[in-house]
Amino acid sequence: MTRFTVLLICALAVPAAALGPDDFAWRWSLEGNADHAIYRVALTAPLYRALHRTDGGDVLITDVDGQAVPFARLPANRLVEPRQASAALDFEQRRHAADDEQSQLPGLELHHRGTTLVLGPNGRVRPDDAWGRLLFEALIAAPPQPPPLPQQRLRLSVLSDRPVELDCRLREADSDAPARTRMNLTAVADSRPLRLSASAVLAADEALPAGWHLACYGQTLPRGFELESVIIEAEGRRSHAGHIDLQPEITADEEQAGIFHFNLDGPFVIEQARIEPLQANVLTRVRLQSRPDDQAAWRPRGELTVATLAAVDAPRRSMLLDGTHRDRNWRLISDPALGNAPAVTLRARAEELVFLAQGRPPWRLYAGGLKASSGLPVNALLDEAVESLGPAWQWPRIVPTNRTRAAGEAALAEPSDPVDWQRLLLWLILALAAALLAMMAIRILRQDG
Repeated sequence: MTRFTVLLICALAVPAAALGPDDFAWRWSLEGNADHAIYRVALTAPLYRALHRTDGGDVLITDVDGQAVPFARLPANRLVEPRQASAALDFEQRRHAADDEQSQLPGLELHHRGTTLVLGPNGRVRPDDAWGRLLFEALIAAPPQPPPLPQQRLRLSVLSDRPVELDCRLREADSDAPARTRMNLTAVADSRPLRLSASAVLAADEALPAGWHLACYGQTLPRGFELESVIIEAEGRRSHAGHIDLQPEITADEEQAGIFHFNLDGPFVIEQARIEPLQANVLTRVRLQSRPDDQAAWRPRGELTVATLAAVDAPRRSMLLDGTHRDRNWRLISDPALGNAPAVTLRARAEELVFLAQGRPPWRLYAGGLKASSGLPVNALLDEAVESLGPAWQWPRIVPTNRTRAAGEAALAEPSDPVDWQRLLLWLILALAAALLAMMAIRILRQDG
C-alpha cells in the first residue's frame, strides 16, 4: 500500500465540512467518473461572479448524494511545467602553430544544410585583452530551428591529453566586433583523455546569428586538443493555468479630474492590467489602486507611463501588479489628467480546485454563501499525489457546467441580530437585586415605624 493510499484513506475518514448545499446560492455539475483518484476543477468567470465572499472561500464540492468531499485550491506553482530542450550543432575546427604568422592564417569554411559559413583571414578581430597567440578556432553553425524556449546556452565539450591554459572567446561569426564572451574551460571529470567543458549564455529575446566564431589564445596547445561537440541548450517554464480577461466599465470621478473608477463583480485574482488610451497626443503617468470594499483605504497596485501620438495607433501598455489581488473596487489616477477614460483590460488567473474522487459521481460544486468552507487535508496529499499520479497539470480536468439554483438568495441573506442572552441575564439579575433591596428597605421602615 503506497503512502498516497494511506493518506487518502485518512482524508476520507475526516468529517465532512460543516457547511452543506443549503448554505450556497448556486450549483454546478461536475461530470466525471470514479476511474481517477483526483480531479482538477477550473473556475470560470460565471463561477467567480457567483462568489459572495471577498476571499472567494464560499465554495463546496459534494458527491451526487450531497456528501462533502475533500478539496482545496491548487497552488499556481503546481501547474508550472519546467521544460528543457537541446540540439547538437555542426562545426569546423582548426589548430594553429604558435609560430604561425597571425596575419596569414587560412580561413575557415563550414558547409551546413545547403549554406556555407565563411571566415576569411580578415574575419578575425583579436580582443585587445586576449592572452597569447591564436592557437585554435572553430566555426559553429546555429540550428535551423532553435528551441522555442527563452533561456538558451551554448555548451562546448573539448578533449585534451593534458590540462590547458587558454583564453577562449566567443562572438557572432558575422560580427566585426572583437569577441567579449569568455569561455572558461573546466575539467568535467578525471579521465583520460581529459574532458573539458565551457558554456556561454545567449542573449534572450534576440534572433540567433548564422553562427559563432570560437577563438582560443595562449602559448602552447596540447596535441590532443580538439572540439568534441557543441550543443545549444534551452530551458523555460510553461504554465498550464488558465486566464480570464475582464473589461470593466470605467466611470470618471465626479469631483476630481483624471481619476477613473471601475468595480469588479467577483473576487477575481487580478495579476495584470492593460491600459489603452482613447485620445491622441498624450503623455501621462497612470497609477492603479484598489481596495476590498468602500470602507477600506486605497492601496497602490502599480503604475505606468502612457504615451500616444495618434488615437488609432495608441499602443496597449501593460503593467504587472505588485502581486495578485481579489479587490472589487479599483481606480486609475492619471497625472497630467486624461480627458477621457482609457480602456482597461484586467487579466485574472483562473484558479483551479483539486478534489478527491470520493462518493458517487457526478459531483456538484456549490458557490455563493456567507461562510467559507472548512479546509480539508488535501494540501497534505499533493506531494504524495504528484509522486503517485504524476505532475498536477496531467491530472484530469473538469469544467463546471449547467448552473442551477441551490438555496438561492436565501443563502446570501444576512442573519438577524441574535438575542444577547448574556446582557439580558445581567439586566434580569440587576432588576432582581434592585427589587430585593427595595423589599429590604420597606421591611426596615415598617420595623422602625
